[in-house]
Amino acid sequence: MSKRQNLDQPTRQTGALAPLFDRLTDLEPHLTSEPSSYQILDPLALRESVQRELEMILNTRPTVLRSPEDGHGEFISDFALPQFFGLRDFSWFDGASDLGRRTIGIEIERVVTYYEPRLKNVKVSVNKHPTDPLSLVAEVTGNLKIGKVLERFTFPITIQNLLQRDQL
Repeated sequence: MSKRQNLDQPTRQTGALAPLFDRLTDLEPHLTSEPSSYQILDPLALRESVQRELEMILNTRPTVLRSPEDGHGEFISDFALPQFFGLRDFSWFDGASDLGRRTIGIEIERVVTYYEPRLKNVKVSVNKHPTDPLSLVAEVTGNLKIGKVLERFTFPITIQNLLQRDQL
C-alpha cells in the first residue's frame, strides 16, 4: 500500500494531512480515478514530506530582494509574497567563520519557522560541507506533531550556494 492513504469513508487514521502540493501530486498516474483527494501521511511519510519541503525552501532563492530591517535582515511580513519565497542568497557570508554560520543559522530559523508550520521550536546549526566548499550543511531540528505526540527530529539539509547552482 502507498505511504499516502486515500480516505473514501470516515476512518480513524494516525498521521497528518498531506500538504496541498503533496495531495495534488499523482503518485499513481495509471489510475483513471481515485476515491478521494484527502491523503494522510503516516509518521515516516510525514518526516519525508518535511525533509522535502525543507530542501525546497532552503535551496530556493527569492526572485526579488526584501527590505532590510536592520541593515542585513528582512521584514517577516514580506515572506507571504511568492516572489520572496526561500532563503536569501548567502554567498556573501563567510561560511568558514563561526559568526557567518550563526548568522545564516538565524536566517534559516526565521525562514523555516515561516514556511514550514508543521515544524515547531525550530533550532538550526550550520556547518561547512565536508567536501564542497560552496555548500553548507544545516541541521534543522524541531518538534513535529505525530498523532497527539510532539516528537523532536533533526533534518540534515545540504544548502547550495547560488554561484554553484548557476553552474549546473
